[in-house]
Amino acid sequence: MLLSDLIHETYAAVAVNKARSGLTVLGIVIGIASVVALTAIGRGAQDSIQSRIQSIGSNLLLVQPGFQRSRVGAGVSAGRGSASTLVLADASAIATASDRIIAVAPEASRRYQVTAKGTNTNTQIVGTVPAYPSVRNLEIEDGTFLSTSQVTGI
Repeated sequence: MLLSDLIHETYAAVAVNKARSGLTVLGIVIGIASVVALTAIGRGAQDSIQSRIQSIGSNLLLVQPGFQRSRVGAGVSAGRGSASTLVLADASAIATASDRIIAVAPEASRRYQVTAKGTNTNTQIVGTVPAYPSVRNLEIEDGTFLSTSQVTGI
């Protein structure tokens, strides 16, 4: 069988079954497009997670209080960080504990109802010290700082 015969027979088969050929081509196009789209979405998610991990830094140590139980023997836990056992003096003690500690940034966060100009919302309020942006790696090269909402994309 010659190459010209194969081309002629292929063309005849495609011409006779136009609907089947069109659906086959459509299926191939949709399949390739979905693989490309999912690969791009996966890569974007990977880059986003990687940038968030890098923004934390590799030399960051977080110290949080333990959990608090409502009553002895009740077994109900208020969750990690619910105990109020850490105070500002603890941050000072950590800062002076070693000469290898570059910066300490204590923070206190809590949800509050905030009201302004006749509207209100329940939001997370974080109180901290000026060293917080450098500890959390929020500085840009020119010395300005990113806000937390800019980092988290809020």
